Amino acid sequence: MKSGADRGELTVEQIWQGGDGKDILKDTTAYVFLKRKGARVIDQTVVLEALDKAVFNDDKEGLLGIRVASWLESPEEKGGVFMDANGKPTKVDAVPNSTATGVYETSEGLKGPAVWSTRGRWCSLTGHDPAGHTVTVGILDEPKNPGYPTYWHARGYGLFAANPLGASVFDTKAPKFSYTIEKGKTATFKYRVVLFDHAADKAEMDKEADAFAAMTH
Repeated sequence: MKSGADRGELTVEQIWQGGDGKDILKDTTAYVFLKRKGARVIDQTVVLEALDKAVFNDDKEGLLGIRVASWLESPEEKGGVFMDANGKPTKVDAVPNSTATGVYETSEGLKGPAVWSTRGRWCSLTGHDPAGHTVTVGILDEPKNPGYPTYWHARGYGLFAANPLGASVFDTKAPKFSYTIEKGKTATFKYRVVLFDHAADKAEMDKEADAFAAMTH
């Protein structure tokens, strides 16, 4: 760990295991926390080293997910039956939340419920709390990431996730991805999460994404 007035760093090492207890992946994740005028930034770099051959089946879960405050849920969320990580149907109720104000937007210009299952180099979520304080939460993909540009598993009930490891699960016309890391090889995923203290529009998000891409090359 490193700490400072405008920057903090945290590196975490962990092991992924299968249900049989066998070690599959060594995960080294570095976080950099930045403070700047009008925003807070979290840069996340995940390096996965395969201790055995690792295959990520085409699925709508992973790699980066956030649960947002209730007032950032969508007032348009109608609920329904969704498949969980085990392929089991799970009923999700409509958002009974009178404070829900969240609106998703992507780099491709899509907004609201239309964002789910689409690809883009960034996705933002903007809303305001009951006191009227407006914020935008943005997730930026990095051009060298596997599966770039990522699919967005962004739901109105509060799940905001980037999933580069699914394809056909989002688009039936796409081939199955089944991303594989051979034993002894590594894969790196880099993301930036930006927390703005205002409503960030497409121009500001594009500028942020350009700067992030330039920084990581």
